[in-house]
Amino acid sequence: MTLLQLANVGSFVGSLVGVASLIYVALQQRLSARAMRGQAAVAVYQHYRESAAMRADPRFTEALRRCGFGLADVSADDLAQFSAVVGATLRGFEMETFLNRQGLLDACAFARRARYYQQFLAMPGVRAQWRLSAANFSPEFAKLVDDLMAETPVASANALDWFQTTWRRAVDEELRATLGAS
Repeated sequence: MTLLQLANVGSFVGSLVGVASLIYVALQQRLSARAMRGQAAVAVYQHYRESAAMRADPRFTEALRRCGFGLADVSADDLAQFSAVVGATLRGFEMETFLNRQGLLDACAFARRARYYQQFLAMPGVRAQWRLSAANFSPEFAKLVDDLMAETPVASANALDWFQTTWRRAVDEELRATLGAS
């Protein structure tokens, strides 16, 4: 084999190695993106779990109810607790919005979460807290929240009674269906 033929074989082998390297890098990039999306989903779940636990904590539920619906019997402690819960919830929503815009959060999952936050934004006290703190958030996020609030009717304290009545009716229907079927 001549030196020219060896050079041609070397060039061919080098090309194959280059193509193999490009394929490897593409696969690694794809796996990395998938891992990042998984980490983002875990972060969203952790935030949801923590904020749900905070809102269900008996120390905060009354403050949320009184401040969220603007009832008259609001103490300074209630307001401090309410501000902390609303602030943490809105920061979480801002994080989810950022992850969604970066393509790290599934669009359907984000849409479901946005509907959840929209219900939260229906409370007049949450709206007031947003107006007081909106400047502390990114302009893109502030626009999203403002748009959601514009299309969300304000809930009254009667909304809790409605929810409790509706829930009780659904439980009673389930019991009738279950007991009636036995």
